[in-house]
Amino acid sequence: MRYSWLFSSGYWAKKLPNSISWALRLRTAPPPWVKQYVIWRLSRKYRCEALVETGTFRGDTPYRLKVFFKEIFTIELDKNLFEAATEVAPEI
Repeated sequence: MRYSWLFSSGYWAKKLPNSISWALRLRTAPPPWVKQYVIWRLSRKYRCEALVETGTFRGDTPYRLKVFFKEIFTIELDKNLFEAATEVAPEI
């Protein structure tokens, strides 16, 4: 399993609210909202003003987190995914 090394220690299960720890117990990649929640929490903790995302996919993460950051930089190498992300969040 690709993510087993990250979740096997139980570190994240202790740090995240119980409502999302199920994703860690399944040892699969968590759904997008878990990643967005973690980014949001870390941005508040460390007072981040900019977000850099690589592998933007469809642009859901920058679209949902745009209100929390002054600047968002996204990188997507696949042309089709880049165009899909541009449709979701053209202002980013």
